[in-house]
Amino acid sequence: MLNRFNSITAKFFLILVPTIVVTAALFLVVYVYLKNKDLNTVLNDRISLNASLHANAVAEPLWTFNYDAVKQTIKTILLHPEVVCAEVLEPDGKYVHSWPEDNCTQVFGEELVHTDKLTLHNQDVGILRLFYTKEEIYKTLTRDIQLAAILILLTIFAASVAAFIALSIIVGNPLAKLLNSIKNTKPGHMRPMVQQTTNDELGHVVDEYNRMIELEQSHINELETAREQAEAATRTKSQFLATMSHELRTPLNAVIGISEMLLEEVEEKKEEDYIEPLNRVSRAGKHLLNLINEILDLSKIEAGKMDLIPEHVPLKDFLEEVRSTSIPLADKNNNTFIVQCPDNIGSIFADPTRLRQIILNLVSNACKFTNDGEITVSVKNREIDLTDWVEFQVRDTGIGMKLDQTENLFEEFTQADSSTTRKFGGTGLGLAICRRLCDMMGGSIDVESESGVGTVFTFVLPSVGKMQYAK
Repeated sequence: MLNRFNSITAKFFLILVPTIVVTAALFLVVYVYLKNKDLNTVLNDRISLNASLHANAVAEPLWTFNYDAVKQTIKTILLHPEVVCAEVLEPDGKYVHSWPEDNCTQVFGEELVHTDKLTLHNQDVGILRLFYTKEEIYKTLTRDIQLAAILILLTIFAASVAAFIALSIIVGNPLAKLLNSIKNTKPGHMRPMVQQTTNDELGHVVDEYNRMIELEQSHINELETAREQAEAATRTKSQFLATMSHELRTPLNAVIGISEMLLEEVEEKKEEDYIEPLNRVSRAGKHLLNLINEILDLSKIEAGKMDLIPEHVPLKDFLEEVRSTSIPLADKNNNTFIVQCPDNIGSIFADPTRLRQIILNLVSNACKFTNDGEITVSVKNREIDLTDWVEFQVRDTGIGMKLDQTENLFEEFTQADSSTTRKFGGTGLGLAICRRLCDMMGGSIDVESESGVGTVFTFVLPSVGKMQYAK
C-alpha cells in the first residue's frame, strides 16, 4: 500500500537531503581550513609587529647592561594576550633574562616561538624570543564554527522544507491525482481525465494517460456496440429457431401419429413388408422431434423465455419414475440400470420437469455410449459452505473420454470428437442444455471421465430454492 514514506516525493527528498548535508559539511570543512589559515597569518603578523615595536626598547638597556629596564620591557611585551613568555639572549646565545618562566624553552618548547635579532648602531646586541599561544585562535575558530554550523543547519532545514514543498507541488500532486484517478474508478465506469498542469515529463505522462483513456473508451464503445449487435443477432436467431421449431413440430407430430396408426394396422394384418419401413419412419420422426425439442429449449434459454415452476419433489418417488423410464433405454445395449437412493433422502425444491430432463439426458447419453455395462444413478444430501445441497450422479462403464475431450463438453454443438458424432449421432445440445438448466436452478454440473473405463456426471442443486427465474 502506498504511503507518504515510500512515495516518489519522499524518495526524492531522502536523496536530496543527504546531498545538501554532504555539501554543507564540505563547505564547513573548507571554511574552517581557510579561517584557520587566516587567523594564523594574522597571529604571526601581530607577533612580528610586537617584536619589532619592542626591539629597540629591549636593545638600548641591553647595550648598557641595564637589566632592570630589560625586565620591565619584557613585562610590557607580555601584556599582549597571545604572548605567554619572552626571553632575551646575548648575540652568542647566552641567556640574559626570561619572564614569567626562568626557561621558556623548557616550558613551552620550540614550536610556537618568534625570534628577532636586536640591533643597535648597526651592531647585534642580542636576541629577543617571544613564545606565543594559539588559544585565542582556537576560541575564535570555535565560535566561528559554531555560528557557521547553526547557519548551515538552519539553511539545510529551510532548503529541505522548500525542496519538499516544491517536490510535492511539482511531482507529488500530479502523481497523486493520476493515482487517485486510477484507484477510484469503479468497475464498469469510465476513468476520469486528469488535468495536465505541467509541460515536463509528468505532463507528458498525464497526456499519455488521458489519451489511453480516450482509446480505452473508444474500444469500450466499439465492444458495447458489437455486444449489442451480437445480442440482437442471438435474440433474432433464438426467436427464429423457436418459431421454426413450433412450425416443424406440428407437421412432424402428424407424421409420427400417422406412422404409428399405420404401423398398428399393418401389424394387425401381419403385412411384414410394411412393418420395418413404418418403424424407420416412426424412429426417424421421434429422433427429429427430440432434436427440435432440444433446439427449442436452447433457444428459449438464450431468449430468456424458459420458465421454471419449482415445487417440493420427493426424491425417492421421483427416482422410481426415472427408473421406470430409463430401464428400456438401458436394455437396448444390454446394460444394467441401478438406482442408489437412501430411504431418508427427503425432497428438493426444484422444477421437476427440468430436473427429470437433466437426469434422463445424462442417462440417455450413458446408455448410448455403454454396451453390456452398468449405468448407476445415485443421489445424496451434502452440506457445502453451511448450505444444504442435493448431489446427483450418473455413472457409466462405457467408452469414456480423454481429458482434452471433456474441456468443451458443455458447449453448444460440441461432442467429444467427430468420430463420436458419426458413430452415435446427436447434435451436442443435450449437455449444454443440462448445464444451462443447472445454472438456472442455482446449481452446477461437472464431469470426470477416463478413456476405456467410464464417465461420471455430477450435478448439485440447492435443497431449497436459489433459482434464477427466466423472464
